[in-house]
Amino acid sequence: MQLWRLEIEDHAREASEWKGTRDAFSQLFNVAATQRLLQACGAYANLGRRQGRPDFLAHLPQGLALLAIAATQCGRNRLANLARELVDRAQKNKGK
Repeated sequence: MQLWRLEIEDHAREASEWKGTRDAFSQLFNVAATQRLLQACGAYANLGRRQGRPDFLAHLPQGLALLAIAATQCGRNRLANLARELVDRAQKNKGK
């Protein structure tokens, strides 16, 4: 896992004064990140496609890549695979 993700997670755990285990917090943190990233990617896709704001679509590959990481960390492998597939499609279509 990337260092910046660990630092953010550590900061969130300390700020929340979490009393449980580090592993339990990590699981909850990644579930929350997965949900938030899924919502954000959906909102950006909606803004880009339906609301006529194509500038938002440029941010989707990074959001989907982060979604794949978070989903993998909390065991949502089907969602992670879908996110990776969408990143691959976006990269292939970028040159078109």
